[in-house]
Amino acid sequence: MSGAGTNAIELRPGPGSSAGQRYAPSADALAGAGALPLLRLDANEGADLPPTLLAKVLAAVAGCNAEALRSYPDAAGLRNALASRLRAEPSQVVATAGADDALERLCRAMLAGAQGARVLLHTPTFVMLPRYARAYGAVVDSVPWLGGAFPTEAFVEAIGPCTRVVFLVSPNNPTGQVVPRSAMEAVAVRCSEVGAALCVDGAYAEFAEEDPTAWCLATPGVVMTRTLSKAWGLAGLRVGYALGDARLVGWLADVGQPYAISALSLRTAEAALALAEGHLRETVAGVRRERDRLLVAAERASLTAVPSEANFVLLRDGGAVGDRRDGLWERLQAGGILGRRFSGDPALDGWVRLGITPDPAVTDRVIAALEAR
Repeated sequence: MSGAGTNAIELRPGPGSSAGQRYAPSADALAGAGALPLLRLDANEGADLPPTLLAKVLAAVAGCNAEALRSYPDAAGLRNALASRLRAEPSQVVATAGADDALERLCRAMLAGAQGARVLLHTPTFVMLPRYARAYGAVVDSVPWLGGAFPTEAFVEAIGPCTRVVFLVSPNNPTGQVVPRSAMEAVAVRCSEVGAALCVDGAYAEFAEEDPTAWCLATPGVVMTRTLSKAWGLAGLRVGYALGDARLVGWLADVGQPYAISALSLRTAEAALALAEGHLRETVAGVRRERDRLLVAAERASLTAVPSEANFVLLRDGGAVGDRRDGLWERLQAGGILGRRFSGDPALDGWVRLGITPDPAVTDRVIAALEAR
C-alpha cells in the first residue's frame, strides 16, 4: 500500500532536536566577493603542514596495510600518545571524532533521561553547545559575557541544584576571551556542591597565554575537550580528545560510538603528534604575532575589537554596541575575504569574526581591506 492515510499523523522532529537549524559556518553567500581570489577566514582552521613535514606524516600513514584497513580501528595508540604528551594516565584521556564528539558525549552521559536537568553556559559561545544540551532535554541557562572581565560571581550564582553540566569555553568562540583560572576554580567548587560536571572547552587553548590542562587533569569533576583541528592544522582528520577526571572520561568512552575515528585518521594523528611539535610552536608564535598586528590595525581603522587569545578576532565598526553598520562586511567582501557573521544572534549583530594565520601576507591583505574607504 502506498501513500499516507487520511488519519496519518504529521512527521515531526523531537522537541529537543535542532533539525532545520543546520550548522553552516559559511552560510553567507560568497557572491559579491570581488575580483580577488577568495580568502576564507571563516572557520578558524590551522596552518598547512610544511611540505617536508607533510611528506613525513604521509609516509608514516603509508605504512597502513590491508589488515589495518580491513579491521575495525583501535584508538589505544592515539590515546596513549596523548596521555604521554599531557603527562596524564591513559584512563584520563579518550580520543573522539573531533572535540564536537566529546562535547556531545558529555551531554549524552550527563543529561539523557535526567528529568528537569539544566545546563549553564556563557553567551555568546560555541553555537553547538546549546544544541547538544537541548537534544537531550535540558533547559539551557546563560550568563552574558561579551567584552570585559568574566562575570564570575553572576556565573557561580547561576549554578543551581538542577544544573547538571556547566560549560566554560576558553578562549571563547567567537570572542577569543579567556576565563581566568580563579574563575574556573570558583565554578568548579560550586559544581561539586550540586553534582554538576564542569567542561572546559579548550579548542583554542594552544593560542592562549595560560593553558589550564594540568589543572583540569588534577581537579575532580572537570573534563576538558581539545582538538587537532585548530593549532595542529588537521581539521580534515576529525580527531579530538577529552581529558580530566578519569570517572567522567570513562563515561564519555562508554557512551560514544565504539569505532568513532577511522584507522587512517588515527595513524595520521599519531604521526603528527610525533613529528609536528616544532610546527605547532611555530604556528602558535606566528598566529600571536599576526594577531597583534591585526588588532593594532583594527584600532587604527577605528574598529571595535574584543581582546583575543585565540586564532581569530571579533570585530565591528566603531560606535555603540547595537549600531547597525555594515561597512566592515562590505569592505571585506570587496577584498575577497570571507569572515564569519552571526546573523541569528542579536547580541552579535554587526560583528564579524576573522580567522588569523601565521602568514604575514594574509594579514597584509586583511589590513588593506579594513583600511579601505
